[in-house]
Amino acid sequence: MKKTFILFLCCSILFYGCYAYSPLTREDLLNHRVPPGNDILVTLIDGAVIKCQPYHHIYTTESADFIFGSGKRKHRFHLSEHREFVGMLQRSSIDSLRVMGIGTDKYLMCYLPDSTDIYFLYGDYIIVTPDQPPGLWCAGIQSVDGKDSVFSGRIPNERIERVETKEINALSTIGGAVFVIVVVVPLFLAVIYVFTGPHKLNGK
Repeated sequence: MKKTFILFLCCSILFYGCYAYSPLTREDLLNHRVPPGNDILVTLIDGAVIKCQPYHHIYTTESADFIFGSGKRKHRFHLSEHREFVGMLQRSSIDSLRVMGIGTDKYLMCYLPDSTDIYFLYGDYIIVTPDQPPGLWCAGIQSVDGKDSVFSGRIPNERIERVETKEINALSTIGGAVFVIVVVVPLFLAVIYVFTGPHKLNGK
């Protein structure tokens, strides 16, 4: 019972803890102060918003040629083994590329010289090309006038109004913890008492 209660308390505090988006400066982007494992929110000057999940965004400061995203890795001769792949894949390390449809999904297949295949679901990768200038590259959901669509590519600096990153809001988390301790915990204890109190043990 004690372990169950502690688990309940911890989960409740985490549940009531909140996240908030914090603004980023151009210097933050240039100095790679945005961990790729963070969500980001990009607001454009025309009002469109692009929301990117972790490892779906990267900021380049020079010409580059690579694929970046979150996918799967498998060996061509061990088809049952699929491992997570997150990060950058240089184009020079890829033998060939192919877009493949499996059911209703589209995948980008990257075939490597060592008989390893890395594949990405459409919308989970960014193709950074040297013919484009450096800047913010994203793969995410773009919302325009209430309509959502998949976005993948570079966002020109002149189109960006602001960039924000998702972080834990400490004040909200503390407030949630107080709410749990003051309201939720007594209610939880009352329910336990109703169902397991002395009156139940005495058969009343």
